[in-house]
Amino acid sequence: MASIDSYIHRKIVILHQQTLARQAARAMCEQNVGCVLVSNVKGELVGIVTDRDLACAMSTSPVGAEDVPISEIMTPNPDSVDVSVDIERVARMMEESGIRRVPVVEQTADGRPRCVGLVTLDDIIASQAIDYDRVARIVRAQIRRKWVKHYWKGADMLAQSRSEARREQTLNHFYKTVSEHAKIPAPFSNQVTQFLMGCLIRRLHYTGAAKFVAQLPGGMQEELLDLPAGPDRKISPMWMRQQIVDRFGFSDQTSASMVSGFFEALTRLISRDEIENLKAQLPEEFRALFKSGAPKPGQTLAA
Repeated sequence: MASIDSYIHRKIVILHQQTLARQAARAMCEQNVGCVLVSNVKGELVGIVTDRDLACAMSTSPVGAEDVPISEIMTPNPDSVDVSVDIERVARMMEESGIRRVPVVEQTADGRPRCVGLVTLDDIIASQAIDYDRVARIVRAQIRRKWVKHYWKGADMLAQSRSEARREQTLNHFYKTVSEHAKIPAPFSNQVTQFLMGCLIRRLHYTGAAKFVAQLPGGMQEELLDLPAGPDRKISPMWMRQQIVDRFGFSDQTSASMVSGFFEALTRLISRDEIENLKAQLPEEFRALFKSGAPKPGQTLAA
């Protein structure tokens, strides 16, 4: 199995555990990274803080949350691997632990471990080092981990209720935005949206599909991961239109409007970077359907 050397991100940000959350957020923006590693006074790796960790901390405790030390937000004692392991070991750790970033350490001359980089799931997917089934299992494990971590982190039922409400609100906002742009009648909103999303996922190569699914609301990720691995090249905008006519009984003109409206809605729901990634993987007949109006880079609806 291949060495992890070519997969290691050497550009990492390591902050002391007493660094404030707002300082960590600024460091992520300035260095254009999605996480920071956390060390203690001895320089030992004691945690990891992701952009999602910061967003969740701010949304659940908006007052003063930016002034708490990252030791209160971080995932403590993150799983790590030695620089000498192979990529199979890293993939297995991601699947078993439900994580997508694995710190890489090496031993210093005095025998202490020193963090030298990160291996991310996105890079493994992009390199096609693992197959679709493995990617799907890792993403499912990550989804499960988020919810297990949430439900067993203390007994704050109010916070749990709020988180569930936000998850539901995010999903409903997604369906509403698609329905409005695609002019889908309310009784068919979820069904048609799910069908169109499934078509898009199946048209992508599994590496791109897995990354795209991670951008979507949590309430629809599991179902999309169960779809057959793509790319299914029979799927085209015309094929999607005809399927809407056959499955739901709409006219061809209405189905054409739904397909074009669906892609326009995506530009308002998914980050610009991800939209560009999608367009790069699709034929011109699909790319022409995307309109302007995407949110800022990095903004997503995943929850």
